[in-house]
Amino acid sequence: MTSTKPYEPPAQIVARIPVRDVLRHKDEHLWAIAPDATVHAAVGTMARMGIGALVVLDRGALVGIVSERDCVRKVLLDGRSARQTLVADIMVSGVVTVRPDSSLQDCMQLMTERRIRHLPVVEGGRVTGMISIGDAVRETLLQQRDALNELQRYVAGEPRLQELDAPPQSVR
Repeated sequence: MTSTKPYEPPAQIVARIPVRDVLRHKDEHLWAIAPDATVHAAVGTMARMGIGALVVLDRGALVGIVSERDCVRKVLLDGRSARQTLVADIMVSGVVTVRPDSSLQDCMQLMTERRIRHLPVVEGGRVTGMISIGDAVRETLLQQRDALNELQRYVAGEPRLQELDAPPQSVR
């Protein structure tokens, strides 16, 4: 049985992927730091966890974000001490956030326009996760791989994977 349903370009698929789906593929732990912690502690946490940014929470409320880039530019280049400088002194406040139902395409557009690499995900006033440019690229590559696999199946005359999962239909 040949499908008449057109193949959707990966860009259109990515446009519809909600952030909540991307977060499902990530470690559920959200790494955060207090504004009164030292930059040294923040860098240590980022290094141990293999991440590039931390949300800054004060009594559970999002007050900022601090990245490796902030640490280098605002501490190292300014000749400050990471052991004495507080996260509050270098963090970015007025953080750009997204909702879990925001699309991956919207996130990538925000990151590009604002020249940022991390977006906290906020729901009901609470930070529920963080999406990075790496997460967005990884998901886009997965969608492209899946689209390529589907096209290879099409060229080979095999049914689409979606059709294999669908219940059988009668043909008259």
